[in-house]
Amino acid sequence: ASWASITKSSYAQSIASSNVTMTSANTFYTSASVVLGVGTWVISGTVQCTGTGTQPQYTGRIYDGTTAIVSGEPTLSPSIGSRQASIGMQTIYVITSGTKTIELQAALNQTGGTIVYQTPVQSQAACTQLNAVKIR
Repeated sequence: ASWASITKSSYAQSIASSNVTMTSANTFYTSASVVLGVGTWVISGTVQCTGTGTQPQYTGRIYDGTTAIVSGEPTLSPSIGSRQASIGMQTIYVITSGTKTIELQAALNQTGGTIVYQTPVQSQAACTQLNAVKIR
């Protein structure tokens, strides 16, 4: 087998620089976005969420304005009432014409959640980010 080399590759990246408060339950909020042109893209995103309620349930997705192109939900332990989660997602996405705004989003099943831009414990930046690399 041979490896295909990527020539003239391009990429886009958006790193959240502030928290996003999720004021309504079961509503998706955007934390980062990129605009992509025609091509085949590897898109990955990680969204870090915190909540204050009992047994929060988070959903993350990468969204193209019409469709969730990939989504995920973490496994949380209800016995300890987990209050934070990191959701990682990745996919391959093809754009055949024009441009698309791709958004990294999260929702919570209750009010009072936050999409954070720094890790809650050690305050490390860039924990919520969206990345895309053009492969064709």
